[in-house]
Amino acid sequence: DEILERLAFRRAQSDPDLLAFSAAILASRKKEPPVWQLAHVLVEIGTHLILGGLDSIHMESQFIGLVGGMLSNGDRGYIVETERRLGEEGRLHPDLIIRTSSEELVLEVKRAKPTESAIQSAIQQVEVYLTVAMLRDGVVFFTPGGSNDYVLYVHERQGNRGKIIAVYPR
Repeated sequence: DEILERLAFRRAQSDPDLLAFSAAILASRKKEPPVWQLAHVLVEIGTHLILGGLDSIHMESQFIGLVGGMLSNGDRGYIVETERRLGEEGRLHPDLIIRTSSEELVLEVKRAKPTESAIQSAIQQVEVYLTVAMLRDGVVFFTPGGSNDYVLYVHERQGNRGKIIAVYPR
């Protein structure tokens, strides 16, 4: 899985079409709050993968690598961490920690059908990560499933502590 993730990351960093696309979408979203930037960029990445025929990537690790590579593209990109461990014993491992100029976000990628229970389970998983890492916001991205029509479901964390946005194909 790690090898597939790294190969996909490198592909996103070297493919001229993916580089041009990710640079354009990252530049166009800089005026939004970071969690909304990330959610909207993921919608555009998911749509691009479907329209570009790249939705045939079947492994979650490949999606994590590809998305991570696209998000960290150049000087407009984010700082992407894939190896951060959370908790006292380092047992918690979010897919990606995205550092923007103003905050850190948790990004969890799911390659599952976005049923109500899968969405709620993923939100709870991100909630745990955010609590342990003492972060405010996170995003759950369900990989493209043949549809380029996305829903953004916003979960407000208790006590006005931030939000988790679930991005999934309709």
